[in-house]
Amino acid sequence: MAEYSRTQRLRWFPLVRHEASRLLLSKGPWLLAVVLPLWIYRPSFDLGDALGANVTITFVQYVAHIVVPFAVVLLCYRTIAGERESKQLKTLLNLPLSRQELFIAKFLGRLIGVLTPILLAIAIVTGLGVVNTGLMSIQKYLAVLGVTVVYVAALVGITVSVSAVVSRGITAAAVLFFGVVVVMELLWRQVVGQIVAFATDAGLLTDESTRDAVVIFLQRLTPSESYYTTTNWVLSSENAVGRIRSSGEPAIILSERFNDIPWYLHEGFGPVILLLWVVLPLGIGMFVFSRGDAL
Repeated sequence: MAEYSRTQRLRWFPLVRHEASRLLLSKGPWLLAVVLPLWIYRPSFDLGDALGANVTITFVQYVAHIVVPFAVVLLCYRTIAGERESKQLKTLLNLPLSRQELFIAKFLGRLIGVLTPILLAIAIVTGLGVVNTGLMSIQKYLAVLGVTVVYVAALVGITVSVSAVVSRGITAAAVLFFGVVVVMELLWRQVVGQIVAFATDAGLLTDESTRDAVVIFLQRLTPSESYYTTTNWVLSSENAVGRIRSSGEPAIILSERFNDIPWYLHEGFGPVILLLWVVLPLGIGMFVFSRGDAL
């Protein structure tokens, strides 16, 4: 039985390797590896004074700021939809793999292909940071690095899942660019503002303190904001909203807004929300793909 189980697992490993290799043989990931260090390396005198050598860890937080979400969409939106269009999916479906195994292999292959340049960029920036400010807390660095891997897995999972449930690559690109890049990265705070304004006009949020708490809770629901909440918690920063900035503190510190911080704004919800962004899109994408449906 153990040998059979091992064989079952190994049979989709070649497809994982093929998917990762195909992506890494293209120019996109290596362009990301060149651009990303320039984007995330942001040495600051004030920030260095506030955090000491741990300033290097805060550079990693910039992975969640626009460039990586946009890059993941570009690198992964055709993962399954593109092969459905080119009829290559029919060939893959003739392999001795279930649709679930095919979906998992596609996801893991793309994740490896995307993580490789991102981790390379982080390694370069880490080296620069250590040279300039000294060795940071290894435990906190590894914890933030682990959260970053989960965050990238969430983005890849969302992108591959959308690609699995639509019939055309252009449809996947449009849905992902608008949903992930425009709404969740660029306009989410405005969206939250409109939701709260509507609820206030409807008489649902009459208390100002409750209204502020709901705004912050909703702002934290995106992958990037849940990533910031979790990494700030790891860095022992204040319970806050947004990444750590040049002052050494995040943009909004909750203890300055509330005398008694509501339970649903505890930092512990950050990793829960982030993990849900991994599990739910993958679960939905796998379910729809396993049924053979496409929108």
